[in-house]
Amino acid sequence: RRDQLYREFQQIVYDEQPVIFLMAPQGRILVHKRFDSFTSVVNPGYFPELYPLQYEAPMPE
Repeated sequence: RRDQLYREFQQIVYDEQPVIFLMAPQGRILVHKRFDSFTSVVNPGYFPELYPLQYEAPMPE
């Protein structure tokens, strides 16, 4: 039942959408000298496992 409701909802959204976005702007989603940044079109959200550390910062005492 739930699967059928999701399918109906998706069909309604598809039928009623005013435009279809075929591209998304790219932009930096992380800026800090400790991380290697990269350009991503992921929005919203991010994936922290994709941001490698350049070096480990010392822990405050």
